[in-house]
Amino acid sequence: MSIHTEIVSALSAVAGGRIYPQIAPAEATYPLVNYRVLNKAPTTTIHGTVLATDYQIVFECWGRTYASALSTAAAVRAAVVASALDYSYIDEPGEEFDAGADSFMEPVYFSFLDQ
Repeated sequence: MSIHTEIVSALSAVAGGRIYPQIAPAEATYPLVNYRVLNKAPTTTIHGTVLATDYQIVFECWGRTYASALSTAAAVRAAVVASALDYSYIDEPGEEFDAGADSFMEPVYFSFLDQ
C-alpha cells in the first residue's frame, strides 16, 4: 500500500472524507484537507538497500471560518495519532486566509516512515 493510500484511509472520517492530494477540485465543499509531500528521503543501508522512506507531509486544513479550519486541523492530528502510521509530529507555524476563496487554512505537518 502506498503512503498516499494509507493517509487517505487514516483520514477517511476527517472533513467528511474530503481529503485531496495537492489541490481540491473546484466543486469541493468545505471543510476539506489538501495534503502535499514536502520531502521524501530514503533510509538506506551502507550498501544502498532502501529500508524505508521518510516522507514530510503538510496537511492544509481549509474551512469557511477560522474555527472550522482549526477544528479540521485538530481532527487530522487525532486521526493520524489513532492510525497505524509510523509518524512524528512536526511543529510548524503558519496559517492563511485566502480572500479570493473566502476561506481559512491551518497547516498540520507530519513526518511518516514508510517501509
